[in-house]
Amino acid sequence: MKKFLIGILTFVSLNSFTQNTLHAGETDWRDDYTPENSFQSKSTTAGCGTPFLSTGYPAWANYWAGWMVNIVNVNACPIVINSFEARFQGTAGYRIYTKVGTFVGFELLAGSWVLVGNLTALTGTSIVAPTAIPIAVGITIPAGATQGFYLTRSNNLIANRHLYVPGAGTAGTTIYATDGNLSVTEGSYVDPYFATLQVGVRRPNFDVCYTINCPLPIELVYFEGRSYSYYNQLTWVTVTETNNDYFVIERSEDAYDWDYVGKVYGNGTSHTSILYTFKDNSYSNTLNYYRLKQVDKNGEYTYSDIIVIDNSNNPHPTIISRMNMLGQPINESYRGLVIEYYDDGSVIKRIQE
Repeated sequence: MKKFLIGILTFVSLNSFTQNTLHAGETDWRDDYTPENSFQSKSTTAGCGTPFLSTGYPAWANYWAGWMVNIVNVNACPIVINSFEARFQGTAGYRIYTKVGTFVGFELLAGSWVLVGNLTALTGTSIVAPTAIPIAVGITIPAGATQGFYLTRSNNLIANRHLYVPGAGTAGTTIYATDGNLSVTEGSYVDPYFATLQVGVRRPNFDVCYTINCPLPIELVYFEGRSYSYYNQLTWVTVTETNNDYFVIERSEDAYDWDYVGKVYGNGTSHTSILYTFKDNSYSNTLNYYRLKQVDKNGEYTYSDIIVIDNSNNPHPTIISRMNMLGQPINESYRGLVIEYYDDGSVIKRIQE
């Protein structure tokens, strides 16, 4: 038996701006217009992190005090909304509310909403750059679910309002920004604290900072290999599995080009320790690198770290012939029971997939 090495698995849009007709009580930021800030591309402050979804609308559009939108999780995994950023000027108090499901029909029903947090005063960076809102949201949206959010300033002074462009669809339904993980619907504007629902559909100008919370497909305790007289044995143990379909064993002589060696089926979803073994009796008389390709039932896959077994001082016997169970010669593409005859007189039977 030879020493072995062990590895552990580590597994904007520049939307052209068209000035729209203003609603009653609204104005716009024409005094702030300059050619260099006429469009807001996808950008974020350092506080937002990655990933984030930016609506990317012009910074100098219309404004109002508070807006409601739906955020839809279009990913297959739960997504945690960490925080928001918005574009506004002035200093005022700030509040964030949320509710499960759509905001539509609940715009003025304060009892249907949960206050996430509030600030005494928050000063906007500018209408060009997003301002990080230091209120930890921490709301998880399940896959395919909808969550309503209401972000509002504490007064309705023009200098303290949010920026937006008028919408073109249906509030709470029409998607106007998406990155493949989250989608943001067109929304409604509501005066502070559920006071008055304004007429018209809005597209607020903001960023959503979030985390995709996918469960790991497997939790691998270890992956190791040992050299025996006629084969290399690979062993690995999982303690949890989620929709685990199978493992593909791959081998390489240079850790760059990889060949299929075999497959071992997984156990779907499990929360107990499971031991897997695989024997490779077709290794080369050199360094043999191995890795696991874990494949989910939906076809997604991850790779393990690489382990290496040194077979240069323990050469593999030379295969004289390969036969099937009927004693007929077969080639390497044959699938089924393979009987291998070696020059040292040994015979090995194995299943080749």
